[in-house]
Amino acid sequence: MANSRYDLVVIGSGPGGYVAAIRASQLKMRVAVVERDRPGGVCLNWGCIPSKALLNSAAAMDTIRGASKEHGIEVGEIRFDFTKVIARSRAAAEKLSKGVLYLFRKNKIDYFEADAVVTTAHSVALAQVEGKSAPQAASLEAERILIAAGSGERLFPGMKVGDGVITSKEALVLDTMPASVVVIGAGAIGIEFGYFYSAFGAKVTIVELEKQMLPGLDAEVAEELRRAFVKRGVTVMLGHGYKSMARKGGLWSVAVTAEGGEKSVDAEVVLVAVGRSPLSQNIGLEKIGVELEGGGFI
Repeated sequence: MANSRYDLVVIGSGPGGYVAAIRASQLKMRVAVVERDRPGGVCLNWGCIPSKALLNSAAAMDTIRGASKEHGIEVGEIRFDFTKVIARSRAAAEKLSKGVLYLFRKNKIDYFEADAVVTTAHSVALAQVEGKSAPQAASLEAERILIAAGSGERLFPGMKVGDGVITSKEALVLDTMPASVVVIGAGAIGIEFGYFYSAFGAKVTIVELEKQMLPGLDAEVAEELRRAFVKRGVTVMLGHGYKSMARKGGLWSVAVTAEGGEKSVDAEVVLVAVGRSPLSQNIGLEKIGVELEGGGFI
C-alpha cells in the first residue's frame, strides 16, 4: 500500500469528517479517513461528550448536597473518588470513539492513524504520529480531499501546558482534585469547568476580559448566570484581562488588569479557556493555493 487511490480522502474524523465519510461511502465512493488522534475527533474524545459526563457527575453532587434537604433527606459527610469521576467520563468517550471505528468498518471506509499533509490537489502524504504505529501507506491519492481538521485549544503567547497549567483537554484527564482553580475565560468551556470544579468543592475564580459571562450572548441570561455562580461561592471577575503568571510556592499567582488597576489571584491550577483555533494550518494547504485567514480559517 505504498500508494492508494480513493474517490475521497477525509482529513479529520470529528462529526464533520466521519459523517461526510459515511455518506460518501453510502454513495458508492471509495473513502479513506486520516486522523492523528482518536476516531470521533475533539467532540467525542476531548469536548462535548466527556465534558457533559463530568457535568452530570457535578449535578449529582449538587443534588446530594442541596436538593436532598428539600425532601427531608439528610446525609452525613460526603466523600467522593475523583479518579472514578474522571474515569467515568473517559469511558463514555471511549465507548463512542469505538462506535465511530465500527461505523467505518461497517461502511468499508479505510482508516489511517497518521498526520496528514496535502501535497497536491489530489494527494495526501501520511506521517507517523509520535507514540503510535507507522501508517499503512506513505501517501494517498484522491479525486477529492475534504478538510475537516477541526480546532485546538488556544493559549496566551509564552504559556505552556504543564505544572498546573491546563486547557480543557488536560482537565478531562486530571484525576487529582485541585483545591483551587483560576479559570481564564468565561465562555462555554470556562463556565462548564468552573461549575464542575466548584461542585466538587474547589475554590474557583473565573476571570473574563469582557463585561459579562458568555460574551456575545444575551446579557440578561449572562447576568443570571453570574449571580448563580456567585451564590455557589465562585469568584467572578468581569472586565479583567490576563497579564501574566508566576510561581508562588506551590501555587500560581495570576496577574490580571482592570480599569481600577492590577490584581493577582493565587491558585493551584490555572485552566486556560480563551477559545480555540483552527487546525487547518501546517497541513500543506497554503502551498497548493488554498487561502487561509484569521489564524488558519479556510
